[in-house]
Amino acid sequence: MSSGTGGGASSSSAGGGGAGIGGAGSSSSGSSSGKKRLATLNGIPTSVDDKTNDFLCPICFDIINEAYITRCGHTFCHQCIARSIDVAKKCPKCNYPLASHEHIVPNFLLNELITKHRLKGGGVSGGLLHRHNKSLPGEHSPQLHAGGGACGGGDATAGGEGDTLKHFLATESKKLSLSDVNVMLEILTQRKTLLEAESCAAQNRLLHEFLKHLLKQKEQQQLQIANEIALIRNDLLDVEKVLKDVQSSCPTVAEVEQSVRDEKDENVVAIKREIIQIIDTIDNITVPSNRSLIDDTCSTVSESYEGFNLHGTRRGQGGSVLGGSLSSTPSSFLARKQRMYQHFDDFVQCYFAARSEDLYFGKDRSCSSDSLGVGERSTSSGASIGTGGGGGGGSLNSDRLMGGVQPAPTSNTSSQSNLDNTRSSGRSSLDTFRESLIKFSKYSALRPLATLNYSNDSNYVSTIVSSIEFDKDSEYFAIAGVTKRIKIFDYYTAIRDAAVDINYPINEMTCNSKISCVIWNSYFKQVLASSDYEGIVTIWDVLTRTRTKTFEEHDKRCWCVDFNEVDTRLLASGSDDARVKLWSLNVDHSVATIEARANVCCVKFNPKSSCHLAFGTADHCVNYYDLRNLKQPLCLFKGHRKAVSYVKFLNTDEIVSASTDGQLKLWNINSPPFCLRSFTGHINEKNFAGLATNNDYLACGSEDNSLCVYYKGLSKQLFNLKFSSGGSGSGSGGGSGSAAGTGSSSGIGNSSSRTSGLQSTDMERSNSEGNEFVSAVCWRKQSNIIIAGNSEGVIKILEIVCGPVKAGQTRIFWDLGKFPAVAVAGLGDASKWDELDEIDGAKENVRIAAAAGVRALSANKMTEIVVEDMEHAQQAAEGATLANYKFQAFKSKDKQTPLPAVAFAEDASGKADWDRGVIIAEAQNFARVLMETPANHMTPSIFVDTVKQRLSAANVEVLVHDEAWAREKKMGSFLSVTNGSDEPARFLELTYRGSQDAKCVALVGKGITFDSGGISLKPSANMDQMRADMGGAANVVSTILALAQLKAPVHVKGFVPLCENMPSGRATKPGDVVYAMNGKSICVDNTDAEGRLILADALCYASTFNPKFILDIATLTGAIKVALGDCVSGVFSSNNKLWDAIHEAGSQTGDRVWRMPLFKHYSEQMCDHNGYDLNNLGKGKGAGSCTAAAFLREFVPKDTPWLHVDIAGVMGDCSDQSYTGSKGMTGRPMRTLVEFVTKAGSA
Repeated sequence: MSSGTGGGASSSSAGGGGAGIGGAGSSSSGSSSGKKRLATLNGIPTSVDDKTNDFLCPICFDIINEAYITRCGHTFCHQCIARSIDVAKKCPKCNYPLASHEHIVPNFLLNELITKHRLKGGGVSGGLLHRHNKSLPGEHSPQLHAGGGACGGGDATAGGEGDTLKHFLATESKKLSLSDVNVMLEILTQRKTLLEAESCAAQNRLLHEFLKHLLKQKEQQQLQIANEIALIRNDLLDVEKVLKDVQSSCPTVAEVEQSVRDEKDENVVAIKREIIQIIDTIDNITVPSNRSLIDDTCSTVSESYEGFNLHGTRRGQGGSVLGGSLSSTPSSFLARKQRMYQHFDDFVQCYFAARSEDLYFGKDRSCSSDSLGVGERSTSSGASIGTGGGGGGGSLNSDRLMGGVQPAPTSNTSSQSNLDNTRSSGRSSLDTFRESLIKFSKYSALRPLATLNYSNDSNYVSTIVSSIEFDKDSEYFAIAGVTKRIKIFDYYTAIRDAAVDINYPINEMTCNSKISCVIWNSYFKQVLASSDYEGIVTIWDVLTRTRTKTFEEHDKRCWCVDFNEVDTRLLASGSDDARVKLWSLNVDHSVATIEARANVCCVKFNPKSSCHLAFGTADHCVNYYDLRNLKQPLCLFKGHRKAVSYVKFLNTDEIVSASTDGQLKLWNINSPPFCLRSFTGHINEKNFAGLATNNDYLACGSEDNSLCVYYKGLSKQLFNLKFSSGGSGSGSGGGSGSAAGTGSSSGIGNSSSRTSGLQSTDMERSNSEGNEFVSAVCWRKQSNIIIAGNSEGVIKILEIVCGPVKAGQTRIFWDLGKFPAVAVAGLGDASKWDELDEIDGAKENVRIAAAAGVRALSANKMTEIVVEDMEHAQQAAEGATLANYKFQAFKSKDKQTPLPAVAFAEDASGKADWDRGVIIAEAQNFARVLMETPANHMTPSIFVDTVKQRLSAANVEVLVHDEAWAREKKMGSFLSVTNGSDEPARFLELTYRGSQDAKCVALVGKGITFDSGGISLKPSANMDQMRADMGGAANVVSTILALAQLKAPVHVKGFVPLCENMPSGRATKPGDVVYAMNGKSICVDNTDAEGRLILADALCYASTFNPKFILDIATLTGAIKVALGDCVSGVFSSNNKLWDAIHEAGSQTGDRVWRMPLFKHYSEQMCDHNGYDLNNLGKGKGAGSCTAAAFLREFVPKDTPWLHVDIAGVMGDCSDQSYTGSKGMTGRPMRTLVEFVTKAGSA
């Protein structure tokens, strides 16, 4: 037998866990284990047995041995606390300083209690148990049972009776007869069978309980789904009946034709045409009742979207589905339908929330329609339209019904009966949902009207806009913030002068402290109230710019102020002193005070009541008070996780609150405390980012420097407009949006500053570090205009408009017909030519749409994508192929993103044009690969090998010349750049003869495979981008490759000087003079202007072939990006016809060019030098691109037409073309070169 050790380990094992005689193998398990259990666990094998915690030492977790107490009142083992004091000098429990052992004393009373506990057998060490086991091995003494239990090795029976049985068998087995043994075996066998049966029953009973509950749950769900389907079917029948009634009440086309058949008047004919168009629109919208739901869905997509077919295949599945741009008839309906599909899941929730009353209660409602916010019904054109409450509908009870215990119908029959009985009464909630759909899809975009600046003074550290507010007539608006100034602007003047860089206010008032909020009086037009950081509430006369009254009773910063719209002399303010104070314009002090439980962040009066006020506090609550009883709130709304930064009223009954937990919440004052809906999608974690409301729409700021717009019936945002970064204030239009209405907001700072009393400089420091956010939002009353300001002082006036779908907007439809996915992309405006942008808009929009669709499907793991021609197959192929590119040559195989296979729709026309677009786009992707490859993997030698392998397969003649050949040709200018590098230079000569014309077209490309700047070393920032300084060479190579694969009827020669520009002891030094192939001497004043040096000799060599014209292309100067940005290449030309041709080519391809001056003035700056012919730097400042072009002109014969294309601006990271991406090398303007050479070279 084995007994417990001093550590309290039990002799029994897990195998002896049952109650009864004991467990076989417990002794052997205990003796053979040999592993010392952790002292912390003290030998407890399972969580069933627990130790007495009254006498445990907090350090060793064992019974305290020689108890000592510290000065802070905690008791430990003497050895444990002594060691702790030596190491840490503090109490292990409370960190109270304990400098020496003098700070601990013996705890005699506890020592006596522990001794008594051990004598009773409760000790963990088990020392007493050993003695009992040795002295009484065969007795079932109380100490033995107690000790067995305390040891934790199973239950007392297993530890006590099991050991006793073993002792009995060991000592008395010789006295047992055969019959005794048989009896014992029979008893043990029966006991074993019972134990096994009990264990099996327990396990299967649990499984049975689980399956029983699961079945019940699924049956309830089945009944619920059946109930919902019945409701949907009935609603569908009602709506189809309305549509039929509308159609039947309208005259037919034949009737219209008959009534005005003999009329010849042009006005009558025009009216007739318009009436017929309206009739056709109604007929198109009307849904035939005899079509199935699935067929209707599929056909709707195929009928509604024409011109763009993206077919997705997922995980090896094949197939295609139709998608595309919005059809023109009827355009408004199809645009709204597309927006509805984008938020379909949200509308499903909204629908069942609105219809929950009829779905669950049927005819016997427990609450009225009014309590659910269901509006009155009105009829128009035979249709029932809801005009009240809006999307909230039945949302009040939806959380309790949909998410909680639901009254399940007893059968499908009774469910259908209930629905039949409530069809007429349920129309009101269906009308409510219909109104939600209408209002949601009413608007489609946010359009910027004007941009202002809160401050044009650069001396201000921070220019956060804290508040924007319109006056009572929406004629003027006030802007206030941390600059301590309140500026009054005329709205109409701001719109009229939108193109003016600086807009001046018509009036301005200055405060003594930073302003947190402003509010206009709704009756007295000239009265404005403000609150500031000193806790002062000021009343202003805007006309005279004077303070008429000042209230100074707040002890801390005052964050908000609001006028009552009914009692217009009453106003309220909230402060960090946890008080809401009520003021009157007729009294010099506060008229009442509400003591809040936390800092007050915002206040707002009910717009239709003189005695109801809502305010938000830092304890995450929204308080709603009746001012006739200030002792306690009328309603207390809880649900936010952080401080409530804003409260606004949507209408008399509905409140919207904003919080720094990143949510807006909708509440109903008639049914607290339930939240009707939470709105998410914006970012708001620390700053108070503004909130404004309209009857049905909400707008708020976001900490990603964007404005978000919500519809009250949907939880996710409808539109988002991003403010541009930087302090210029010219924000990007971007975004799409929706909403109209009234209301305003103010916002500044962050939640911590409002709740913890941080200084304002903390907020300013946050802003200065680049954390821009939209800080104030305001609606213009009775209009669809919204004004928003951000933390940089940029104010945008925006209009929420209806409009066409923006090019590139995508929507994916799943499992339509036989295909898994369809991406539908908008084609935008159908106009073909944009005079301002000088581009074929229709073709460019096709590229954008195709690229957006491919990216959308690729992001959803599609392996095969089929694209329709969209009436411009070549452009569709270009956009799709350029978008389906990702440079990942140096990524591990397992980390590479698989790219889908892109193909052309089999049933579409224009296969030849598609193939042409694919060839051109793949050639441009080849240029992107050459430019993107790191310089150590794309040396001149590797470049030559790569190009030779690719172009030789396309029947292009490739000649490679070395440095010895260049010296024979006296290319001293070219060779001077190679001096500093160990990589040998190469000179590529390419020939494609697609025509037998004797004269060729010469293309010359700069091929610096890495440009460090040489001795004139470049800054280290972005030097890695110089791996693409051979972008000109890549363009020449890819252009010739595309021309050869297209079998273009042109004769083209390409000349590509290749080398590195590196510093070393052999490198050319500033001031060195070198000679070009034509004999001209060049002083190299800047070794970083090396591109023109290698191009000079290449141009001289190209001229020896007497070409039709020469075009050189290079990433030559950073000055061209300064002049033109990243959207266009700069062209210098000595021939007007060539310029016209390349300009037209750029307009057609979407890769535009812009002509730069090539005046004699620039040539004089390059050539007017003593001692040498030219300098590689021009005299004077500026015009770096022009002087570089003038330098190159000196190496082209005067009678040879010539163009120079500077592509440094469009080399990489371009925001102009979405289909080439915003990051990485672009390979531009290769498509323009192909178009230009094809036409100009064959002319």
